Amino acid sequence: MPLRSFSQDRNERRVALLLYVASLVLLLALLKATYNSMLRYTDTTADVRTLNLALIDLESLLSDLRDQETAARGYILTNDSTYLDPYNAALLNYGGHLAEVDSLLSRPHWRPFVGILHMRVEEVETGLSMMLIMNNRDGRMQPGEAQWLDRAKLAMDNAREAYVRLSAQLRVERDVLVERERA
Repeated sequence: MPLRSFSQDRNERRVALLLYVASLVLLLALLKATYNSMLRYTDTTADVRTLNLALIDLESLLSDLRDQETAARGYILTNDSTYLDPYNAALLNYGGHLAEVDSLLSRPHWRPFVGILHMRVEEVETGLSMMLIMNNRDGRMQPGEAQWLDRAKLAMDNAREAYVRLSAQLRVERDVLVERERA
């Protein structure tokens, strides 16, 4: 009988040790899964934050372009040089917003969108600059000026379209990231 008791104690210890090791393995697996989940959440949060910042800078860029266009047209209509103050302020601001959008959207799949945006912004800048250069001081519009007004309007429409496309794509990617994190 004493042998059976000793053998039974040994078996109970083996079972206890086996359960202990199994619970440690399970605990480590859960810890690893939690750690991976936290890393994924942190990465997703950073990506969503980057996309939100890009949307904010993109909106600010478009706002500066609108201000610049409004100021240039106001100056051409009135010949009042006070309209050039918001034009110059917007001219200084939009470069910073464009550079920030550039740095935030540095991944290769964003480069075509950002490249188109750069091109459209340069077209707007050229059109508005030419409108101001061609402005006649006597208040009458010359035939060449009307052509630059149309070109500047078309360039601004194209810039708005580039803004709409890029911001829509940013929102789609942000929504995909958020939905993937929720799943």
